[in-house]
Amino acid sequence: MTENKREGVSESPIEFGKTRGSKVTGRYKDKKERIQEAMCDLKLAVDGIIAQLAQSDQSDQLLQTSAAFARACSIFLRKMVLGDRDDPKTRLLNDEISQSLALRFEKLRRIPPNRIPLEIILKLDGGVVQLTKLTDNNLQPEAVYNMNIPRQELKISIEWPLPGAAGWTEIPTWDKPWKIRSEELFDTRSNDTLSCNEWLGQQWVMFDKKGISLKDVIRTVVTYEGAHSTNVSRLLLTEDEQDRPPAKNPELHILNNIKIFGIKYVTI
Repeated sequence: MTENKREGVSESPIEFGKTRGSKVTGRYKDKKERIQEAMCDLKLAVDGIIAQLAQSDQSDQLLQTSAAFARACSIFLRKMVLGDRDDPKTRLLNDEISQSLALRFEKLRRIPPNRIPLEIILKLDGGVVQLTKLTDNNLQPEAVYNMNIPRQELKISIEWPLPGAAGWTEIPTWDKPWKIRSEELFDTRSNDTLSCNEWLGQQWVMFDKKGISLKDVIRTVVTYEGAHSTNVSRLLLTEDEQDRPPAKNPELHILNNIKIFGIKYVTI
């Protein structure tokens, strides 16, 4: 019998690392199957909306269905192009798959330079806030505080048309109504294409002199409406309060509450 062991060399060239956790594996799904599942979920949402609108007055259902469809699309886009925790490696449509499927990521449509300035002004001439302190034991009034509210004004300035409504420049008629469609947001006639990262990084709008990208909008809808139900009504922090994620980017949540003709702008 020949001795294979040499000085300084292990008997086996293979060493297994230590592991922990269950030895039973989970169900494996290849990327093709996960893409099919995401597309099936979105198709079911589309079919449901079409069926709902066909059976009822569209004017009554349009506001609810548009918001519901936006949430479904945001979850679909998170799986496809955003990935988990914004990690491009975890998204289903990586550059290799996009090229093999000849997928095009189109540029946002340019808004004409001759925009029309619009202003919405909300005013409060003043007022009084009355606060009543109650006792701890029987909740009886203990003290009353009156605070004067000074005159306040909130002005929202918009340059029309906005992205997503690039063609909404002429007065709409019954024959030529303003329509919500992808061509109003994306330049579908151009042959120029972008990578997935470039497509997500496009500036969608300017809000308070701060650019908001397409990725920012998708991520906001999917995080705070599609996947979770986080209260974003309060964007102020008290002095000793821990940081709340909504307060870090208030412009995104303010933008998410702006409506155009009764429909939330980010769902158009």
